[in-house]
Amino acid sequence: AGDVTGYFALSSAAVGCLWAGFYELGRMQQTGYRVSREDQAEMDAEWQDFMGFATDRLELRPTGRVHISEVCKAFRLEYSKYRTSEQLSDDRLKNYFRAFIRPRTGQKGKQGFFKGVALVAKTSAFGDD
Repeated sequence: AGDVTGYFALSSAAVGCLWAGFYELGRMQQTGYRVSREDQAEMDAEWQDFMGFATDRLELRPTGRVHISEVCKAFRLEYSKYRTSEQLSDDRLKNYFRAFIRPRTGQKGKQGFFKGVALVAKTSAFGDD
């Protein structure tokens, strides 16, 4: 006949992929893998708060540049319920910022700086102070 080593390798790889898929499906059913409804509701509320902040305070402009820490600091100052990292972790806040900015600018931040977006200064209700 011929060399069947290639066919054996291909069929072994296909069977391995199938078993890996079954393993992943079973792993997703384990407790702790998915977030609970309460955690999901909390994350949705955080996302809505961040979106409100982003529409008010983040402006897309070609010459803009902002560091992610400035955005986190401004967000925490504006929303008192997220003042500390115990109330909203820094990683989650940074993920919200990246999820907001990436589709709008197409940019990935380098060393925390993002081009094409600027943090708008909050105006005072009492005029220029």
